[in-house]
Amino acid sequence: MSEDDAIQNAIDVVSAFFDVSIADMASERRSRSVHRARCFGIYLAHMAGADAQEIGRRFGRDQNMVLAICRAIRNEVSRDQEQARQLSVLIDACASASESRNWLNRPTT
Repeated sequence: MSEDDAIQNAIDVVSAFFDVSIADMASERRSRSVHRARCFGIYLAHMAGADAQEIGRRFGRDQNMVLAICRAIRNEVSRDQEQARQLSVLIDACASASESRNWLNRPTT
């Protein structure tokens, strides 16, 4: 899966999961629902191996913000079981939506 496909896959899955428009994912809107969806989308794209600068471009953020968001999500998930559950569901959805079994560069079993 190309970097662009990985980012789009994350955007599509997170947009549907949180019921947020794709346009809002890259917008300046800061409502709680849009912000949460955007952060998870950025984190999933990063997990898929996409470059922080490209992720930032697609989400309307700079690469430093992308990296800060990834650190924040990683910390939240380690402390909050509900966040961890949501991330797990989203990872599974991204993997299912992807035609590649190696979406997260995991070896196939």
